[in-house]
Amino acid sequence: MPDGSLLVSKAGHSVPVTTKDDALQPEELAPSGGVWQGLLFDNPRSGYELSLTWTFSFDYAPVRRSHGETVPGLVFDWVRLGRCSWTTIAGQQATAHRFGEPIETSAYFFEHYRYEEAEIRILEQRGWEIFVAAGARGDIDGLGIDPLQADEWLLFGGIFVQPNLPPLNAGEAKRLLAGFTDTTALVGVPREHNYLFKPAG
Repeated sequence: MPDGSLLVSKAGHSVPVTTKDDALQPEELAPSGGVWQGLLFDNPRSGYELSLTWTFSFDYAPVRRSHGETVPGLVFDWVRLGRCSWTTIAGQQATAHRFGEPIETSAYFFEHYRYEEAEIRILEQRGWEIFVAAGARGDIDGLGIDPLQADEWLLFGGIFVQPNLPPLNAGEAKRLLAGFTDTTALVGVPREHNYLFKPAG
């Protein structure tokens, strides 16, 4: 969720439909890193109060089929953790037993495949990187791999500040973010619809 947007389910996508012979095999998933990011967001119309949630994205090496090549991925979105600084996030964990309540878990293989259950455990942190053990269960859309486990070092991609009422400037956005996590080492960069806070340098 690098731009604060939601993942979309596979329904309605005009992409190649994988057959049984084209199905993704577990041994094809060669980890190639990933990213973890934060999002400070609210939506008064739906009653969603201002909250800081996290996204954990696992990347894999490209996989080729007769109709093209794709880069598989596994994303855990809208993850709520206990109050913590992004600099000391090790030890945090979260679980969900139904898609979207609150975690949205989706694997990508030419299109998105949702998973019902999710588990996230942050086991270690070294500077901007964290080692995450994550599991997805309940293959809603029929990817064919259930459960799906990912254990990988993820690089910090920053925190997006995107409230319903946009901050007037980066300073205001930083003060808003400070109510949810430590902002001492973060610098805000204005974007079209939000501010992205990343470590200086």
